[in-house]
Amino acid sequence: MKLEITSIIEQAIDTLIAKGVLPDNLHKVIHVDRTKDRNHGDFASNIALTLSKQANMPPRELATQL
Repeated sequence: MKLEITSIIEQAIDTLIAKGVLPDNLHKVIHVDRTKDRNHGDFASNIALTLSKQANMPPRELATQL
């Protein structure tokens, strides 16, 4: 399941790059982990936080676009 989620995130990033929303020279390392609290879902990724500086946008805005 983690590989599928990673692939979906990768596709979303590639789509935003193709649309010109994100720069094409991003250094992206996607981590998907189980949440510590099951009330917060099954899996989580911090990709919006890690890419926000490179993307020059707030993490929440980037997460929404992803």
